[in-house]
Amino acid sequence: MGIIQSNYSLTESNSLAVPSIAEHFIRIESLEDLESAKDFAEENDLKILPIGEGSNLVLRPSIPGLVAQIALSGIASIEESETDVLVEIYAGENWHQSVSWCLQNNYFGIENLALIPGSVGAAPVQNIGAYGVEIAEYLERLEYFDLLTGKLVELSADQCRFAYRDSRFKKDLKDKVVITRIWLRLHKSNRTKSDYPSLKSYMDELGLADSAANVFDAVCAVRSSRLPDPIVHPNVGSFFHNPIVPEQQYKDLLKIFPEMPGYQNSLGGVKIPAAWLIESLGLKGQEISKVKISDQHALVLTNINKQDANAVLDAASKIQDLVKETFAIQLNIEPRVYPD
Repeated sequence: MGIIQSNYSLTESNSLAVPSIAEHFIRIESLEDLESAKDFAEENDLKILPIGEGSNLVLRPSIPGLVAQIALSGIASIEESETDVLVEIYAGENWHQSVSWCLQNNYFGIENLALIPGSVGAAPVQNIGAYGVEIAEYLERLEYFDLLTGKLVELSADQCRFAYRDSRFKKDLKDKVVITRIWLRLHKSNRTKSDYPSLKSYMDELGLADSAANVFDAVCAVRSSRLPDPIVHPNVGSFFHNPIVPEQQYKDLLKIFPEMPGYQNSLGGVKIPAAWLIESLGLKGQEISKVKISDQHALVLTNINKQDANAVLDAASKIQDLVKETFAIQLNIEPRVYPD
């Protein structure tokens, strides 16, 4: 049974290492723990904040309510045919370890999502994606615990309303549910997506065959070379979304900044790499409010000085202002800031 603790330090529970104190805290290892958390919150008129590994959160110094760390565990294949397999994964499992488990069992499709930090339950919220693949492509359905009714509800992938780094868990279901497990429909044949430029370049350079195992290894190598290890340099990965602008705006910008990269977005407009915008301003490697823009990747803010959320958000705001002033583009923050 989960134990509810008061005035609990969350500094070790978020990858940005910001100092933060939760009014109340509980570790959720079973559905009974979720029910206990719901009852305690209702009895004390508290809001519940579910977190996983804290890899996509900016926590303010003081967190009111009940922080519930989801640690539900379990992974297994539950249906197999000649061509595919349905894999059930509970929300508290580590995402990268789950990708690795699938590969080791010859279940293919999500190799491109290797080494993305965080837990399985957080993956659909963000519709995580990398190197040309998103979880939405392989998620068949998921289950959540309704914090109002206490019931378990299943949603199909279509009902999750996935979009670029988005889902309804950031909208109408935000703070109302806790994802408890997901089901992924994966291939049993060795299919790969290795045409993403940086991935293809790495594999071609080393002469690697186009296999799922090689894609997994290449993704891990490329990510490790470009993104700082949060254990050494506390961070939440990409701090800003890549902005999508109207095609005419991009054409106008090209007249002023002819080297500005842009990629057609499937839903319209042009996606511009936020890292390019920041780096072109000479900000890569610079320190703002004692928060450093990584030497490895301009989209990553590192918190080696263990500043609080106020300092991190001040640095982010100054970056946003400089980008907007120069390019007339508004950068949006990717991690969730809590409380909002």
